[in-house]
Amino acid sequence: MTTARARGFVTGRRQKVRRQSRIDVELRALRRARAAVRAAVRGQGDAPQQLSAAIGAAVLVPQVTATGIDWDLRAPADERL
Repeated sequence: MTTARARGFVTGRRQKVRRQSRIDVELRALRRARAAVRAAVRGQGDAPQQLSAAIGAAVLVPQVTATGIDWDLRAPADERL
């Protein structure tokens, strides 16, 4: 294997690892949010704290247009799917 091909292989592997790491972070955030919603539906006492922790950094920002109101979701990049 040439040095350039070897470097490409290593770089490709790093990108795959980063992508997998990002997916793991997103899955953890999704599971945390799902558990928080379930807790709220079941009326568990700590549901508001769980929901706040799961979606605390996400906000909906209204955009008024000629056709109505559009909503933009703003959240940390690592928590968006």
